[in-house]
Amino acid sequence: MLRQVAVQYLSSMAVLVALCAALACGQRGDAKASAKKAAPAADQKPSAATMGSPRYHLELAGVHERHGKNRAALVEFEAAIDRSVHLRGQGSRDVADAYRGVARMKESLGDTRGAIEAFERIMDHFERAGKERAAQLATTTAWSDTVRRLVALYGDAGRIQEAEALIRQAMEWSSGRPGLDDQLAADWVAAAGKANALQPWLAEKERVLDGIDDDRPLRFLAAVYRALGRAGNAQARPESLIRVHEKLHELHPQDGRIAHQLIAAYEKAGRVDDAVALMRAQAGPATAQPEVPPMPAQPDAVALCPAGLPAMVAQPAAVATAERIARTYQRANRQDDAIAETNRLLALAQQANQSNGLGIAPYVAAVTLYAEQGQDALARRALSAGDRAVRTLDDRRHMARVRLAWLERHNRDAALKRLLDTWKTSKDPCLRVEAYRRTQTPPP
Repeated sequence: MLRQVAVQYLSSMAVLVALCAALACGQRGDAKASAKKAAPAADQKPSAATMGSPRYHLELAGVHERHGKNRAALVEFEAAIDRSVHLRGQGSRDVADAYRGVARMKESLGDTRGAIEAFERIMDHFERAGKERAAQLATTTAWSDTVRRLVALYGDAGRIQEAEALIRQAMEWSSGRPGLDDQLAADWVAAAGKANALQPWLAEKERVLDGIDDDRPLRFLAAVYRALGRAGNAQARPESLIRVHEKLHELHPQDGRIAHQLIAAYEKAGRVDDAVALMRAQAGPATAQPEVPPMPAQPDAVALCPAGLPAMVAQPAAVATAERIARTYQRANRQDDAIAETNRLLALAQQANQSNGLGIAPYVAAVTLYAEQGQDALARRALSAGDRAVRTLDDRRHMARVRLAWLERHNRDAALKRLLDTWKTSKDPCLRVEAYRRTQTPPP
């Protein structure tokens, strides 16, 4: 019996061996034929995911990371770095990704020092790219995420001076990214607070502030004070913030962003007159607005004005400044000053319109401000003056929009209904579309 089973087993194995040999031969024959048909060019480069390439190891590391196998992922990220070095730069574009992966894995495994070293290698990679290329890289989310993570790790390790140096360098590179300075400063404040280093650092900076003339430490200090203010930190002293921004403004008097920050600091400290004085100093002269030719008539009102009336009129600098000053007074509960500033805006509009200087914008702003100030009679006067100053079709539409908003603000339903009924039969397609949109009825 056993002999019979053994014979059958050996016979089956022989058949399998023969079959495998035949298949292998067929595959080799097919491979040779395919190679003869389409042999690759001698200089053809392998794909990015060729086995053993940096990209191959990065993809494999990603698989391990997604499945929570961080030690295995770390091995593959390090292999990607080794292959990039071996290829002498052929995989250099993958180096930053590999080091970023190493940093993530080491941080997750509790190796803070190793994570810091990996992130530092990424920053070295950015720096070696050259100043112009580094500035381009600094516009990416990957770059800012790397800086912010490294700052946090420096804080965990108590290396606050290195965190400060990193952020100051980052601010220099990323000058084109609004808001990033404040974001990085907030990260530094958190790191310094964790290391109990914030209060002595601030005390030292305030002691030597008058002797600082380099704008880089001043920008960093200003961003730190703003971060403290937003966080409601008791160490956010308004006068210190003002001193820093005043020094920056002296160094860069034409920098509008610094001026804006100084104005905000003045207002927050209750120095409204100083804020207003700086606004006036920053405002340019009233410049002439270009004439806008009337729109040609078109039969399809919805196609011409799909959203009804235009939402906003373009504001010359002088109008924007006056409106901003009036609202600054309003926030400070200086109602008389707010009204007086709005009166000046309307007077400026009437003087400028003699030579078509500011267009319809001052009247639109004045009506809105008077309405906010509860000055109905003055708002009506500004509406009438604006109607008389209309020169173009767009002017008429802007005045119509502000009149509509004024009626809505004061809940004058009967007057609002009469106005919309008039618009439904207007020759202006935008007025017709707006009226039907407001009354939720389809146009004829």
